[in-house]
Amino acid sequence: MESSAARGAEIDYYYGSALAHLGRWNEARAAFQTGRRLRPRDARFPIELGGVAFKQKRYAEAARWLRRGLRLAPNDAYSNDFLATIYFLEGNTEA
Repeated sequence: MESSAARGAEIDYYYGSALAHLGRWNEARAAFQTGRRLRPRDARFPIELGGVAFKQKRYAEAARWLRRGLRLAPNDAYSNDFLATIYFLEGNTEA
């Protein structure tokens, strides 16, 4: 049986994703933050928080979130490519 925290985190993830799809960035961020608190070892939350920050053109914040996600899921190709894109946009071609 799944714990209520895990169920709640899943709901927060899908709710945050729906809000992000609608461009409701602050609400999406809040939902992802809540899910992250419930499941701190779930890489999806920092990765999605990176996506929200990116859409708001807050590239340094997006990179920080993506690095957190990659510490949890270092082989995630999407996150590695996304982080490389941010580094490129910031002119950090050495990274």
